[in-house]
Amino acid sequence: MKNLGRDALAAEMLELYVSKRAEGADFWDLKSQPFADMVTDVDVQTAFRAKYDGLKKALDPRDVLKRIATEHSWSQDDIVALTALNVDDFVQFFHQTRDEALQRMIAAALQFEGIGGISDAARGISKRARDALARIGAESAINAERVKRYGIKTGS
Repeated sequence: MKNLGRDALAAEMLELYVSKRAEGADFWDLKSQPFADMVTDVDVQTAFRAKYDGLKKALDPRDVLKRIATEHSWSQDDIVALTALNVDDFVQFFHQTRDEALQRMIAAALQFEGIGGISDAARGISKRARDALARIGAESAINAERVKRYGIKTGS
């Protein structure tokens, strides 16, 4: 339609196409399509990218923490996923994780407080994890002993 000078109609058709299709995120990721190099229209590329970004699966914060603990690196998407967690989420994650995996997960969450030049949002990840540990430590005397290694002092 654009080649025929019908830009407004082309834009309307593209909007209708994108809004009516119910495929998953992979369909909209042009980079994964075999003929992606043939899609040269900027409007089509932009519409597909917007749809893809809207459908991308949210990162599982537990998986993010585990990956950070093993790879010792993170992305901005990882920070966004972790900043969405509240203290209750951290309590739940820590209660559901055991042994060495738990220690690595806690270390990954707490490391942000010791990094210079990091955003307040990222630093908040460590604060909420620390608050979760304090809450866990207050649950019992044994938990109070367990969280001492992270510098948490509780009344139990």
